[in-house]
Amino acid sequence: MSLATKVGLVAAPVVLLVARFLLVPYWDEADTYIDQVSEDPARSDLGASLAIVGAFLLILASRGLADLVADVRPRPAMLGHGLVVAGCVAMACISMAALVAGQAVRLGDESAAIAIWEQAWNTEKLWPITAVHLGALGFIVLSVALFRARAVHRGAAILLGVGGATLMTTAAGPIRPLLLIAASLAVAGFSWVAMSADRTTTVADGSRSESLA
Repeated sequence: MSLATKVGLVAAPVVLLVARFLLVPYWDEADTYIDQVSEDPARSDLGASLAIVGAFLLILASRGLADLVADVRPRPAMLGHGLVVAGCVAMACISMAALVAGQAVRLGDESAAIAIWEQAWNTEKLWPITAVHLGALGFIVLSVALFRARAVHRGAAILLGVGGATLMTTAAGPIRPLLLIAASLAVAGFSWVAMSADRTTTVADGSRSESLA
């Protein structure tokens, strides 16, 4: 695994952890959410922007994970990466809704801001809330592939799957402690994978060489 891939693997969940600390957790109660955003719209906008950056960093991280098993398990690698990409696009769309709220509160008309948010955050129509679960499934697929291929430490593969899946499924909030716990699990899992990838590959290569000898 290249240094750039390792950096991206660690950076993605770290950026999302910071984003979730700054973001106002999403609420179906429009007046509650708008009141909280209006307290500091600049902070909300920064959190939403970082969440979008983090979502696209996750795509790069997923590509690095898929490359680890592409030679031995090409189908799970391709499927897992594709599902993660779909989930990350959905995550970015959810964050765009937060940016809409940040602009709406700047109108200075609370009733208008609430009306705009109710249109933007309609759980019956906002497909990304459902689509982020595709990303969760993608991380599970990649985790299983990494585990079975012994491409990384098996504990790292499991923690990656748990962290990646919970990171995606909690993207729409609304409980801040849960958001931060999920992101922290992802930081731990992704970092462990980054540290163990080359070591595990070296051991595996050595074992194969001994068996051929």
